[in-house]
Amino acid sequence: MEIFVGCSSSEDVDSIYLESARELGKIIALNGHTLVFGSSDKGMMGELYRGVKENGGKVISVFPKQFSGFLTKIESDKIIETETATDQLKYLVNNGDITIIMPGSYGALAELATSI
Repeated sequence: MEIFVGCSSSEDVDSIYLESARELGKIIALNGHTLVFGSSDKGMMGELYRGVKENGGKVISVFPKQFSGFLTKIESDKIIETETATDQLKYLVNNGDITIIMPGSYGALAELATSI
């Protein structure tokens, strides 16, 4: 399954949230699923990504063209480059088999609202 996870990319979050994101990434990988996410190596998103990759999982990165130069630290199995951030949001919430929203800010709220 392709699992979309929306969460914070901020570095300013409590360690319990970072640990939870890494553990979720591990669970996704060990169960043979693929992470679909917004392609940040920072904050909870970064920990989620590392949890998947450290456990042999696959990652699909989805990001708008305007951010393509900033995402060099992400090793993805598939890259989806969208025209706009709105297109990115639509792709993320409409193409995963499952959606999980973890704590975050405006982006996670937008993902939750769009998912509903």
